[in-house]
Amino acid sequence: LYKIGRYEAALLELDDLVKTYQTDSKLYEMRGTVLDRLGRTELALKSWNQALRFNPSNNSLKKFIERKQARALAG
Repeated sequence: LYKIGRYEAALLELDDLVKTYQTDSKLYEMRGTVLDRLGRTELALKSWNQALRFNPSNNSLKKFIERKQARALAG
């Protein structure tokens, strides 16, 4: 769904999956990406930070969040 640009539908699917797999960091990471595509940066950051809580060793996500937050503050 994401690949074909159906972001709202992708978000609904991810929300369902998160209910079942509540500690899956990849799902929260993907959810953040979809929210970001929808222009919901604040919610995206929350979702990405949740992903980090479940997988604190994801250094690439940490760096990505830092860049995203810096852009949000600058813009």
